[in-house]
Amino acid sequence: MRDSTTKTIQLINNSNLQAKYFILPQTEESKVLAQYEVDKESGTILENATETITVRLTTKKLGEIPLQMHINIVGCNKDSPYVLNIMAISDGP
Repeated sequence: MRDSTTKTIQLINNSNLQAKYFILPQTEESKVLAQYEVDKESGTILENATETITVRLTTKKLGEIPLQMHINIVGCNKDSPYVLNIMAISDGP
């Protein structure tokens, strides 16, 4: 509990145009289980390039921790955010 781990995610832009992304804020209800922080809350993904984002997750409860992170990429997915499902297991000190 209150242990943290860091992972990376990659956003891939396969188009010939730049893309703008935003990590949407975590819901207050989910912060009871765990809290995540990202090193880049928004940015631009260059054309035909990959953007790497570092995510730090800190658990607050024991057991399985399911969370969702929402990523909005302007002009993609009919302007609905992509959902990244995060699953963690917090087993104590």
